[in-house]
Amino acid sequence: SQILLAQGSLVSLGLTVFEARVSIDVSTGCLVNVGLSDKLATDDEHALHTVKAGTIADGGLTVTNTAEFVFDTEATAATEWHAVSENAGTIVDAGVESGVGSGPTADTYQVLRIEIDATGDTRYYIDGALVDTETTAVATTALLIPYLSIDGEDGTPVNAVMTVDYIYFSGARPSSNA
Repeated sequence: SQILLAQGSLVSLGLTVFEARVSIDVSTGCLVNVGLSDKLATDDEHALHTVKAGTIADGGLTVTNTAEFVFDTEATAATEWHAVSENAGTIVDAGVESGVGSGPTADTYQVLRIEIDATGDTRYYIDGALVDTETTAVATTALLIPYLSIDGEDGTPVNAVMTVDYIYFSGARPSSNA
């Protein structure tokens, strides 16, 4: 997350689109977050969310609104991307995993796309295929920017590398560019 939050997309103003073509070099021992958030990265950069043993939880950054793909090798469905969102501080479906049936393959690019309409409804796509839809996934007052992170898992962490081919980010911006 390298742009100012004030330059983010305000959900209530219309369609917000995030797309990234990413590849990770391993498929074990890592935690990956790719999507949109209302928080800037900090010096203590944390993951937005984790998915461990059936539970989606805050990853340490304490976000209020986010829509993202999470790959966590400590999840029950440890080989799948998970569609994760948070609306006004409440993690959607926090008590259950949200695996989308498809996951990354080491050293293979995937296109991850998230579309959020003006009501906060969110659609998740992998390589052009719709894999999940969440109603009111984020608040309409959310101001979102791209966020990508990779880290070692807590249990048996490995050094992992995420390669980002491109990031596409589009949405209605507030009238101020402060």
